[in-house]
Formats: sequence, C-alpha cells, structure tokens
Amino acid sequence: MNDRKRAISIRNEGSPAVGTLGWVTPASGHDDSESEDSGIVFFSPDNDSVCFNLLDADVCYVADGFNPSAALKESMTELAEIRLELDKKEYTYALIKRTMDAEIKPYVDLRKAAQVAEKVAYDRVVLFAQAALIVADSRDVDPDVTFRAEKWVEYDAEAAFRWAVENGHYHLLTLNNSLFESEVKDGKVPTRIAKLRKANKPYISKDLSERIRKQ
Repeated sequence: MNDRKRAISIRNEGSPAVGTLGWVTPASGHDDSESEDSGIVFFSPDNDSVCFNLLDADVCYVADGFNPSAALKESMTELAEIRLELDKKEYTYALIKRTMDAEIKPYVDLRKAAQVAEKVAYDRVVLFAQAALIVADSRDVDPDVTFRAEKWVEYDAEAAFRWAVENGHYHLLTLNNSLFESEVKDGKVPTRIAKLRKANKPYISKDLSERIRKQ
C-alpha cells in the first residue's frame, strides 16, 4: 500500500524552502495523538535525497499530477474574481455609509451637544454638593447624592524613584503603583515625596427621572 502523497512545503524556516514540491509519507511511530511527536511527517523534496521531518501543518497536499504553473494561473483567476466581488461590496458599503453618515450627522451633533451639557451640569451639581456638605456639615444634602470618603496619592514619579533608590526601598521599584501608594498611606514615605489626599467625593444617582416626574 502506497501512503505517499504529493505536497508543497508551506511553513518552514530554512530547508526545504517554502514552495518546494515533494512527497510526504507518514512518520511511522509518530501517529500517537498523545505523543510530543504527533503530527510529524517525512517530506522528500523532488530531486533531493534528503528527507525532512515536518509537521503535517507545514505542508499543503496536492494532486499527484500537480502542475504549479497551471495551478497558479487558476488561482490568479480565482483571486481576480474574488477581488472583483469584493470591490463591488466595498463600493456598495461606501455608498451606503456616506448616505447614512449624512443622515445621522445632525443626530451625532445633537448627541455631542447633549453630552457636553450633561458634563457641565454634572460638574455644577458636584460642586454645589460639596458646598452643601460644608455648610450643612452633614452628608444628607440630597436623596440622590451619596458621599464616599476616599483617599488618593499625589507624587512626582521621578522624585519618588530617586527617594526609593537613595533609601534602599528597592521593593518599590516596580511598575505596580499600588505598592508605592500603599506605603504612602501607611506613612512610610516622606510628605515631601508624596502626599496623601483625603476628601468626601459626591456620587450622583444615574437615574434622576423620578425627580422630573415629581415636579
């Protein structure tokens, strides 16, 4: 029984070069799917006595009477037809997109304007909420406003790096900023290097529709 199959090497570094025609035979003893050598085949290039061990995925199987020139011509025709169809699809897509972009642009502009207005109004609410907190000395300034006590660290990265090196804090020389910030919060870093900020930050409820209905 002849297990030889015609093939072309398609993915290999060095020899045989990509595009080399030859014959493939199963690698005896390497057909166990659990073996590290699973999928290995023997590839014998035309007019070459050397046999290469390749992976089955490194070869493209073709018919025994395979003719590269004829196959190339056929493949070129197929590619040309596919590209022609692609060009038609691209043209149709571009035409539809231009039409849709023109129709949707006014809505896009309105959406952007609404987003800007919401941001301005939100910042104003946050500012007034913070002012109300100070004046009332109470977090209950509004049913839709929740205050959370938060901490964050402010520091100059270059100065912090120099301080860590000069003082032997090599465990802080890491890309993980949270470790350094943890040290700051624990009071292990001088305030000239990093400062721990504290504030009650207001969080505004996302759904304010009920407020409008009550008006």
